[in-house]
Amino acid sequence: MKRRSLFLALIFAHTLCAQNTNLDNLLTQTQWDSLFPKRAGTFGTHPQGYTTDFYSFAKLKQAANDLADYKVTIRKKIGVWGELTTVTRISTNTTYNYSDVDAWWYANSTAETVIQVDFKDFVNRVSTVNNKRELAAFLANISKETTGGWQTPVGGGSAGDYALWGLYFVHEVGYSSTTSAGTYSQSHAEYPPNASKGYYGRGPIQLSWNYNYGQFSKFIFNDKNVLLNNPDTLQKDGVLAFKSAIWFWMMPQCPKPSCHQVMHDLWLPVTGEYSANKMFKKGFAHTNNIINGGLECRSTSTAAFTTKVVLRSDLYKFYLSIAGFNATQIAAENTGNNSSLCYESSSNAMQDYINCAVVVCTPTSSSRTKTICSNETYVYNQQTISAPGIYKDTFINAKGCDSVETLTLVVNQTKKTSINQSICAGDSFKFRNIYLRSAGIYKDTLVSQNGCDSTIELNLSFNPTSLKTINKTICVGDSVLFENQYLKSSGIYQAKYKNQLGCDSISELHLMVKAASFTTINRSICLGDSVFFNNKHIKLSGTYQAKYQNQHGCDSLVSLNLTVNPLPIVNISQTNNQLIATPGFSKYKWFLNSTLLSTLGNTHQPNQTGNYTVEVENANGCKNKANINYTQSLSIHSIHTGQIEIYPSPSSGIIYIKGLSEPTIVKVYDVLGVKRKEVLVDKSLDITDLSKGLYWIELGIWRKKIVLEN
Repeated sequence: MKRRSLFLALIFAHTLCAQNTNLDNLLTQTQWDSLFPKRAGTFGTHPQGYTTDFYSFAKLKQAANDLADYKVTIRKKIGVWGELTTVTRISTNTTYNYSDVDAWWYANSTAETVIQVDFKDFVNRVSTVNNKRELAAFLANISKETTGGWQTPVGGGSAGDYALWGLYFVHEVGYSSTTSAGTYSQSHAEYPPNASKGYYGRGPIQLSWNYNYGQFSKFIFNDKNVLLNNPDTLQKDGVLAFKSAIWFWMMPQCPKPSCHQVMHDLWLPVTGEYSANKMFKKGFAHTNNIINGGLECRSTSTAAFTTKVVLRSDLYKFYLSIAGFNATQIAAENTGNNSSLCYESSSNAMQDYINCAVVVCTPTSSSRTKTICSNETYVYNQQTISAPGIYKDTFINAKGCDSVETLTLVVNQTKKTSINQSICAGDSFKFRNIYLRSAGIYKDTLVSQNGCDSTIELNLSFNPTSLKTINKTICVGDSVLFENQYLKSSGIYQAKYKNQLGCDSISELHLMVKAASFTTINRSICLGDSVFFNNKHIKLSGTYQAKYQNQHGCDSLVSLNLTVNPLPIVNISQTNNQLIATPGFSKYKWFLNSTLLSTLGNTHQPNQTGNYTVEVENANGCKNKANINYTQSLSIHSIHTGQIEIYPSPSSGIIYIKGLSEPTIVKVYDVLGVKRKEVLVDKSLDITDLSKGLYWIELGIWRKKIVLEN
């Protein structure tokens, strides 16, 4: 008995409905579009004229859901010719005979064998693995029957990849409804052909021959003549075309089993009834033998047909990989009792079926109870479970039939007691008659009344003694109260106490006694300045004191020795057009108005009239100033007694003066009499900074007109 799947259900209910419930679980719309991108009506200009999606995924699902409403009962009597086949529509409870028997069949006393075919089971039985194998086999065969491809390897992605071109053709190439009268027609008493019609391959599985059209028509319409007289309906209706493929796949046609039966291991060959060993293999090879075995799977098959056997096998393995099978699982399809090739050589081929004997399933059910403790788990069908409840395991029994086992899992609770205990270092704790002196986790196991072990767990920890350190600083003369004593001296003092965990501990006082500070500040300032000390501005020499708290918080004293230095006394005199300040100072600065002119000593040679200032600084860094208004200019006697010559005029800005015996003050006036410039001149005068126009050049009492053109 091989387990297949496990379903957890505290409340289990199953409602039968006429619908295929598994196709969407195995295949998605996106996968369908990816697997069949060239299908009829969706790619390019179709050679058979299709412009809409003939083989859509929606049509496949509708066909599977519609057929899920059908059940077939096949009643046989071993050794008695004929079988009674009844079709039942579940939704309407309509029943009709698909094949009938004569009265003598009923009169025969041989026991009946009943085979049930439930179309709801298409890729929808209990075994998930076999459902995926069946779908891969179905896709492989309909791809082979309809492919427009021409290249291998299958699934390699080449332009002519057989897999990419699956479901391309709707009907057999080379035939049409107007030119195929009488094709694939065979004399048949029950399903006679219409001489004006052709029964060439149509639809996903390329349904062929009049007896197949008649049987499918009888099954789906309860009227064999609908499709015998109108076989073209299959190439016009995509849903009906898919139904024909699923019908052929699911329906055994004695002596042949169905493709569905062989993919779910429901067909069992009888030992000794076949001469070909290949007939005792399981799996995909039989779907080939059922669909086209007379041409492809016999010992007399030609090379052209045996190539197709390999193509079907390659397609099957490709779709298995799409379904999630790994390389090892795919290889197993050609290992041991399994085979995906119906022909490997003339001595290793298949033959026609002798009988359609299949496993007649009688589903079984069983129940059992398992009791575990709450700290245990139970492995059920390769899965670990631990929660109490009802578990249902569906599986295939030894006869290949769907069966159910119900497991009631009872979980008895274990009891776990935890104790957290702390003691002080050096103490001990009694646990289960043992005195423990080390920290750790200790366990003891007891057996409760329900047979489950119960545990008591002690988590023992040791609380250390504490050493609490107190750092304290005081000033000389102060004291600290510690252990009922007033301490005034630096040192380390100890006392015992109970910490917050109740353990003996030590408190340690580190006492530091700090003295007051005495600081002296010597400061010197200039007269008129001040020093801010003890919240006062002090301007007079003297010694001043203030109290403060030092960095230790102790009262301390700071003294200020202040010296006030006098300001330097400075005078300016003018001698021979030179300014002279009182000598003997360390620094001098000469200013004209507020502009710094020089820092070169106590004399200065001015070059123009104005208010001159000298600033001096003595050795103490004190500063003072003196002012003088310098107005002296050179007299006319300094001009050469010869002829004064000023040129050129007009001028571009540089004026030359000829006839001066020494540097002379020259003034420049504009035409309105406004003085524009006064400079000391030696040989030339620069007036490029003035605007063009008429100007007067004045040397003492001598004046000349100049035109400036710049």
